[in-house]
Amino acid sequence: MAGEQIATAQVADTVQTSASHFEKVLDTVIDYGLKLGKNILLAVIVYFIASRLIKWVLKLTTKALNKGKLEPMVVKFVYSIVKIGLYVLLFIAVVSILGIPTTTFVTLFGTVTLSVGLALQGSLANLAGGVLILIFKPFKVGDYIVACGDEGTV
Repeated sequence: MAGEQIATAQVADTVQTSASHFEKVLDTVIDYGLKLGKNILLAVIVYFIASRLIKWVLKLTTKALNKGKLEPMVVKFVYSIVKIGLYVLLFIAVVSILGIPTTTFVTLFGTVTLSVGLALQGSLANLAGGVLILIFKPFKVGDYIVACGDEGTV
């Protein structure tokens, strides 16, 4: 009889310990869920506010470049570079708010940018030269030029 009481007491202690452990786990899950929900809500709010801000900055950039009387191709080029840069920064900010470490994204982005830049080094130099010609306009359509032994009409 005494053995049965001890066994019953041990089972009761085990059930009480399991219930206590379950409550701790449940509290931890609830706390984590609330924190994650708050982070998701904050990330959504930041995304929508920053998206509107990016659109405003892009409009402002376009207006400023058009006032400078630049070629339409230069305006489109600068617009796309600014747009891509701002959206990359927004992505990194939102991911950071969600609690994901951003060092891997920044490292990956830097590595990809460097490798593409090195792979397209010659093409990017030609692109930069073309943009500089469009910005500074050393000659206009219809001008006759001689460059490096070649000559022709623009």
